[in-house]
Amino acid sequence: MRLSEVVSIVRGLLQNTPSISAFENISSRVDKIQRGWLFVALNPKDIPQAIAQGAYGIVYPKDLRVQEDTHWSDSSWQEIAWIEVANMQEAIKHLIYYKMLVWDIQMVSMNAVEYALSTNIITDKRVCLTQGDFQTLLESLHPKIRYILTDNQDILLLSTNIMSLLKPLNPPFELLAYTLFDVRLLLDGREYLLNLPYLFVGALSEVCVFCQTQGIEYNLDRFESLCLLKPNFIDPKGRIRDFGQTQKVVIAQTDIGYFRDFMHYFDTYAKWGKRLYVIPESSNFTPPNESKDFLVYKNDADISSLIRHRQYNFMLILGIDDARLMEILHTHEDTHQPTLFDGIL
Repeated sequence: MRLSEVVSIVRGLLQNTPSISAFENISSRVDKIQRGWLFVALNPKDIPQAIAQGAYGIVYPKDLRVQEDTHWSDSSWQEIAWIEVANMQEAIKHLIYYKMLVWDIQMVSMNAVEYALSTNIITDKRVCLTQGDFQTLLESLHPKIRYILTDNQDILLLSTNIMSLLKPLNPPFELLAYTLFDVRLLLDGREYLLNLPYLFVGALSEVCVFCQTQGIEYNLDRFESLCLLKPNFIDPKGRIRDFGQTQKVVIAQTDIGYFRDFMHYFDTYAKWGKRLYVIPESSNFTPPNESKDFLVYKNDADISSLIRHRQYNFMLILGIDDARLMEILHTHEDTHQPTLFDGIL
């Protein structure tokens, strides 16, 4: 990476006439800096350490007065490149773009479901999956990376050459059987039972065909679950039980669009069951007119009460994610009540 190119890419100003002309790599983490690298100084206090570890250049914010530092007269400071930029975050974005250009990395646009599936099954180390942390993305890119997969629009703005997944004419696997929350597939002579709702079979087909077409390694054995539509099986007391072991399922969802999709899914394929749709009091979601399947909650205590005391087979809750739902469900676990005989042998 030539010095002149880096200065141009980050829209920077070279503050001295260094003896170096190129960099081996770029990092904003001082613990990763090696001899010949360019250090992006998000924390100016790390600059002395980066130089001691062999940094050939420093990208720093314009409000930092490096010439007033006591080390400025040191020969090790004078020999390296000092690049001043107006905005450090924008500089990081430009450097990501530069890495993609130099190393011919392809940007791939996905929706949330495709991305979640990809994180579950892709094993190829040439693939970088990201949801919007620019600093982590900068650190993750190296010459062996061939693809960046993301569902984040800000990341996608870094490239004008974007690939999208296409619906295949023929699925890459045979669908042997399915229920609301799992599917049985035959792929390359092997049978797989995945805890994947039938709703997402089409997206799985797209991801698998994309991987096969691009020569990306993936493994369905790695699949666990999708938090987008993760069923939590509970007993009559609202306690968590193993997958498929009860007739009551609770699901959390934060996105209104997916909430509507999942409502349609259950209304279509689970007509036999009692369905409850739970929405926050503050939500702008408008239930269908005269629907008796909608309930409103104000807080976690309301959710807990609805889960434990209402009759249903499927409860879909808008406004909380699965992690928060798990916290609520864990409060339903039995706790030991101390007695007069505790501690007596």
